[in-house]
Amino acid sequence: VSDGAIAAWREIGDGHAYAVRSSATAEDLPGASFAGQQDTYLNVRGESALLDAIRRCFASLFTDRAILYRQKNGFGHRGIALSVVIQRMVFPDAAGILFTADPVSGHRGTMTIDAGFGLGEALVSGLLTADLYRIDKSSGAVKEVRVGDKAIAIRPLPTGGTVTESLSDAQRHARVLDDAA
Repeated sequence: VSDGAIAAWREIGDGHAYAVRSSATAEDLPGASFAGQQDTYLNVRGESALLDAIRRCFASLFTDRAILYRQKNGFGHRGIALSVVIQRMVFPDAAGILFTADPVSGHRGTMTIDAGFGLGEALVSGLLTADLYRIDKSSGAVKEVRVGDKAIAIRPLPTGGTVTESLSDAQRHARVLDDAA
């Protein structure tokens, strides 16, 4: 694994920062969501850090959290497979999740966006209450905005890794996206 990963990393650019994350066979099922059960490593820089993040990502299939979730939802431990995805990092001021159909109502004419400041990790890890934007698909008009209490943002460090930053009261209650965005 390490020789192939390092060869690919060198080919696409060993001077960049990368996200190392999992993709498991049972992530998005009707009765269970395994998304976020395995570990993610952001702003990974350098060969040894990349190899360490890949190993730790594979091993996260067997953390207490992941094992308990599988047991609670009736999944056998040998029936779940995991691959590790390595993606070049982007460093956004804001990040979010876009649903092309409203996940609560199922309405296909309404898109929803959950958004927070900084990297998306705080949002997908459930560490903040994100802003919610409901958008009419046909016109692009903003139908609803609910500003969340965004206490933190996760930001990249120049040398690799991340830092969790506490946001001021003004930032916590400010909109992440304006209507144009």
